[in-house]
Amino acid sequence: MMRTAVSWPRLEVGFGFPLGFAAGSVTTMVAVAAGATHVPAAALVALAATVACASAVTTTAGAVATGAACWALYDGFVLGRAGHLVLTEYSAQAAALLVVVALVATAVGAAFRNHVARPRS
Repeated sequence: MMRTAVSWPRLEVGFGFPLGFAAGSVTTMVAVAAGATHVPAAALVALAATVACASAVTTTAGAVATGAACWALYDGFVLGRAGHLVLTEYSAQAAALLVVVALVATAVGAAFRNHVARPRS
């Protein structure tokens, strides 16, 4: 019995980035409401998970844009607390982390889609 290939398309940047931005905004609001401004690493972990999930279903451009937007939300509302960007060594490390998470997650998502879409005999 031959199975037909399942097509799991990636969300184009026009859909993937807004999805990631909306998810990052909600994550940031929940983290700040939960007191993550006192423990910024907790908010960074939550945003990294958000970036990973959104990046797994979008293109590389959408993933990097999501990572950048989540960094801006983290830097502006968790570290800066008033929407102002705070450019420090720690915020630069957070930016690098979120971009790496975005790139790895989009590669893993692409590999998964290619594996699932392969016809099996």
